[in-house]
Amino acid sequence: MDPAAPLPAPRAIPPAWLVYLAVLVGGMLGGSLRYVVGLAIPAQPGQIPWGILGVNLVGAFIMGLLLRGWVRRGHVSHPWRPFLATGILGSFTTWSTFMADTYDLVVDGFELLAVAYVLGATALGVGAAALGWWTAQRVVPLASEVVVL
Repeated sequence: MDPAAPLPAPRAIPPAWLVYLAVLVGGMLGGSLRYVVGLAIPAQPGQIPWGILGVNLVGAFIMGLLLRGWVRRGHVSHPWRPFLATGILGSFTTWSTFMADTYDLVVDGFELLAVAYVLGATALGVGAAALGWWTAQRVVPLASEVVVL
């Protein structure tokens, strides 16, 4: 946590059923969006699955942005986190499809491409999350800097 950030304000804890519902609805939205991207940009045999790579990079950037933004505002356990981070982004990004696409590359005889895909996607994913974190650091004001009218 940022040492300059104030301690988070106490929040009422939502009932468990509401958190589960938020994750469920977010998961339906994120998973549906990923499915549509997969239809629009299908993986081709012997090629990098660009749609899934794009989904994972966008998700990593947004996750970094949200998590750092919430920390800067003093909302480490923000009430929207189950819906946005776990639900939407958790189902929008996909480790299982990433691995299945990598396996397809190996089975189809593109072992070197599979290795390059895993290493490149991982490095780009960490970079995308770091860019989201960096962006939030510059655009989201600290809670102590927010002026309430």
